[in-house]
Amino acid sequence: MVPPEDIEKMARAVLNIQLPQSPDQIQSMIDNINILLFDTTNFQKNLRNLEEHAKTAQDLLQKALELK
Repeated sequence: MVPPEDIEKMARAVLNIQLPQSPDQIQSMIDNINILLFDTTNFQKNLRNLEEHAKTAQDLLQKALELK
């Protein structure tokens, strides 16, 4: 459960957000959001790739230890 004062702080922070007013500012904000989303997608792909490599390395280590 979130304390009421934390909810109030979050509500005040949201209400204090100043949105851009010009079309150029809005487009710039959209572009920045898209860049962040693209970076997040790439990060997730890279993380999955690293996890696969780590699994392969663990498997190879286990086989090497069995061969000793």
